[in-house]
Amino acid sequence: MMLKKLTYFLILVLVTSCASTGLKERADLRKFIEQKQFDQALKFVETNDFFKEERSHLLYFLEKGLIHHYKGNYFQSAEALTQAKDLSDKLYTKSLSSSAKTAITNDSYDVYYGEKYERSLIHYYLSLNHLLLFQQGKYEAYSLQEGEVAKQIPEKILSDKEKKEELYRARAEVLAWDSFLSTIRKERAGETVFKDDLLAKMFGAFIHETVGTRADMQIALSLYVDAYNLLFQNYNRYPTMNFLSSKFQDDFSKIPSMDKTAIKLKYVSPTSFQTELIAYIQLKVLTLAQKYRANEWNKYTKALDIPKAIQDKARSQKQNHNIGIVLHQGLIPAKVPDKHYYGLEQALRDPNASNGVKAAAAIGHLVLTVFAAEKLGLMPPPGNYNPVQAHVGLNVASIAAEKVAFAFELPKIENRPLSWRYQVRVLDHSGKEVFSNPLVVSEPLGDVASEGVAEHARSTFVRTGLRTAGKHLAAIAASYGTYKAMEKSGEFFAKTAAIVQYIGASKGIEASEQADTRFWSTLPESIRLNDFYVPKGDYKLEIYRFTIDGEFNSTTAQKLLEQALNVDSNEQKKVICLSL
Repeated sequence: MMLKKLTYFLILVLVTSCASTGLKERADLRKFIEQKQFDQALKFVETNDFFKEERSHLLYFLEKGLIHHYKGNYFQSAEALTQAKDLSDKLYTKSLSSSAKTAITNDSYDVYYGEKYERSLIHYYLSLNHLLLFQQGKYEAYSLQEGEVAKQIPEKILSDKEKKEELYRARAEVLAWDSFLSTIRKERAGETVFKDDLLAKMFGAFIHETVGTRADMQIALSLYVDAYNLLFQNYNRYPTMNFLSSKFQDDFSKIPSMDKTAIKLKYVSPTSFQTELIAYIQLKVLTLAQKYRANEWNKYTKALDIPKAIQDKARSQKQNHNIGIVLHQGLIPAKVPDKHYYGLEQALRDPNASNGVKAAAAIGHLVLTVFAAEKLGLMPPPGNYNPVQAHVGLNVASIAAEKVAFAFELPKIENRPLSWRYQVRVLDHSGKEVFSNPLVVSEPLGDVASEGVAEHARSTFVRTGLRTAGKHLAAIAASYGTYKAMEKSGEFFAKTAAIVQYIGASKGIEASEQADTRFWSTLPESIRLNDFYVPKGDYKLEIYRFTIDGEFNSTTAQKLLEQALNVDSNEQKKVICLSL
């Protein structure tokens, strides 16, 4: 009777656990994006079965919204991302009843809730879309499928009032973004995890500067100050910004009680990306301060430790910046499966063990251990005894070579260091350079995503390991029953039958415990910003990339883009959005 129960349990968990994680689908979609084949990418998302599943609805809206953005369909992008935001809010407040499924099935079976950094970026792209709709002054023509009928929606030219409404929607989205992050900060206070977004400060300031009222300009100034502080307090844990990021993370709990100078000496070695970003923020703070809070100039220079060279440069800039550049660079690193191990003894002794584990334990811990080791040959491969690798950050005892252990997958981001710096250069009609500065990294998405996914892996390691071990123990116990039943036929036949039975079951278990590698796969690798002032006129805008260790030189750097730039206003900021 006990073996029958074990068999039924095993069948149940295998049948209900095999949910596709869409690895192939995402790889195909990302190829379309890399090759700028946005029409094919959109068609793929609209027709592929993976994105039609209810559990992947959030991904459907996220991917669709971003592809429309890349196509320049900002109205349709905003519509899809609004649906994504509404669904994300519902999922966030949803009861945990559906999470009970993951007690016996993997996360891939559940709906995709979205990582916190992904939910934050919904606000960014919505705000950006509304800003671009304000600037272009129209909604694009498009087809709307209503049942079997395709309805053609014509282009709509916006009135001045409607354009202003789009600008105010951009600002409202920035405020909603801040509200979302306030909730995250309260939930995750004291943790070295994603709990605030540097991009929200940087791009939020862009939006307020574009609105341009005195109150908005002062808010922009405050946001840049916040960005400076956030960069130091939170973003030094990212390799893109800090060569000592690992040390910063390891001792994060000590840092709040330390003097800022001591922290800099011991835990901060700025990369070129951080150095560029700090210089940009310092200049922005002083250029805004001299116009809107001139009496606080000295306070800002001291608080932000602004060098004299930047102070002098700020004094020479009398005009508000009227051109902003937003660069979406590359494609976010892939989310992939990563193998870990959980020990048989850990599972049998865990007080939270499943019924399958408890039933298997009834046969006897020692009996099953010896059977698994000697008859089935279950040992972790050499060099793979540590159940959780460093990027997950869990202190779990290693599994010794002689112990029986079971493999399972957790997701990770294949993060990679940023390889290039980017420069924006503006030339006048005679070919004279009028502006040249780095595009500063305001969102190192590879780092942010890697941390977010590792955090999720930390929280699910024990649950996933125990669940996997329970399935294997049920399979081992069933194989043990087969072995004992056939023992009279001879050791060879009994052992062969048990091994064949277990191999079949273990293949199903492996399929049922694939890592949940779903993620917003069309995001860029980094988001970079800069802004500047140039007088009215016609210019040529150029974007270059050059090595992270070198100095920019227009003759040796690789030119990636060259386009006309018409500046028709000295006041209203014009934001140019690029994807490279």
